[in-house]
Amino acid sequence: MNKRITGFILCLFVILVFAACRDTDPDKQIDISTWFVISSEEGTRIRFNNSNNKKCAVLIYSDSLRHTKIAEVKAGENERVPSDPNPSGASFYPTYQIKVEGVTIPYDGDVIVARIDEDKTNVITIPSLRTLAGKEPDKNLITETYIKIQNNGSSSLVLRKGNNELFLEGAYSTILNGGETGLYKISAGSVSDYSLRENTIYPVDFPGNITVFSAAYIYLFRFDGTTLVLQKQIKLTPAGLGEYF
Repeated sequence: MNKRITGFILCLFVILVFAACRDTDPDKQIDISTWFVISSEEGTRIRFNNSNNKKCAVLIYSDSLRHTKIAEVKAGENERVPSDPNPSGASFYPTYQIKVEGVTIPYDGDVIVARIDEDKTNVITIPSLRTLAGKEPDKNLITETYIKIQNNGSSSLVLRKGNNELFLEGAYSTILNGGETGLYKISAGSVSDYSLRENTIYPVDFPGNITVFSAAYIYLFRFDGTTLVLQKQIKLTPAGLGEYF
């Protein structure tokens, strides 16, 4: 049936019902909202399906420079957005959001080209990051370097570069209290450029088995109140981050 005719009939029906109910007893008026539902799903839509990525949210952009975001799809979930029809094929640019020890690592995936049919929900399945990452396993995903310290001691810690105390990521403080875990973003370079201080005064040595902080790494340390121990270092490449996606 023609959409205009359908809309006219629906409007006429609503007018007649209101006219019939206008002068009725207020206690006996009819709630017509329960008689029918106008679907909010009409028109052309896209449903981005992220079921292939159980640990990783994905941002979807409409341009290759990734300036215009059109959807944010949570890990393992779906997101529905309105769209214009495009029978010749629309392009979508996914950026995967890999969560690693409190750091979000972006990974730009390959363009997705799909036909968008009019007046329906078009399902677009986002490719598995694990499959894409296998094409370039040793690519550095960022240039930054991070230090994460688990302070199991009772005293506070501060990290210095030269004479400057470094702020904790996401905080307006340089002090990592006892019993807390903190993250610092640093510059790649010699470990000797940095110093750790207990209660801002007493030096805590970095482990002797590490002399350089390399770019595109996260270093995980644990302080037991006396000694700083390197627990793990994670290379921020697809090969190094496999367990996180």
